[in-house]
Amino acid sequence: MVQEGDALLTMSRTADAVKRFFAQLGYTEIEPPRDVDLAFRKGDRTVGVKLVKFSRSVVRDRRLVRGEIYRLLREKPCDEVYIAVEGVSFGRLPPPYEFKESGIGLVEVDGSLARIAIPAAPLREKPARLALEWPSPSGAVASDAAQLAEIVRELKALLEELKRGEPLGRASESGSPRAPVRAEVAEQAESETGGTGEDLEHLLAADFIRGNPWLSILRERREEG
Repeated sequence: MVQEGDALLTMSRTADAVKRFFAQLGYTEIEPPRDVDLAFRKGDRTVGVKLVKFSRSVVRDRRLVRGEIYRLLREKPCDEVYIAVEGVSFGRLPPPYEFKESGIGLVEVDGSLARIAIPAAPLREKPARLALEWPSPSGAVASDAAQLAEIVRELKALLEELKRGEPLGRASESGSPRAPVRAEVAEQAESETGGTGEDLEHLLAADFIRGNPWLSILRERREEG
């Protein structure tokens, strides 16, 4: 109960800092739509903010924030959407390019102050510059390879947490469109490959990638480019 009260107090301080920040930018607070905690309006432009509190697990935090990116990108609750966290630690967050390519922005809160760490892009209209900035096919392959390497690193860290028996939480609580990698899948992959080598990474990556909406988004953008 004490920890829950501390969490609520922390989120309240984060919310107050975000409200002051957008008020200074000339925004007026409005009733937030579903899927965000705060919303603001300036002219005909609306901005939504989803507040996220870090836990004690680096892997869980990264999966939680990535799940919020997927969900907010799908729902588009406002013209621009930000995720707000206390103290930006990119070890606990997805890589910056995932924010930039999705259009979801990042707000860093430090005490009573807030700042935009990664600007948001309009979600309800397609930027005209997108086609010009999208990389060539060879660049897209390199980008995919970098993302797959990041996924493999996360899967290895996740497997270590599974081996230590740390609970991962339910996907429904984080809003992730994909359930966490199951322990039995990790154990099966480990037993089939001896627990080491690239085969283990490929098996785990294949299970993680299957049904992952982020790859579909990347594929659609390459086709549009």
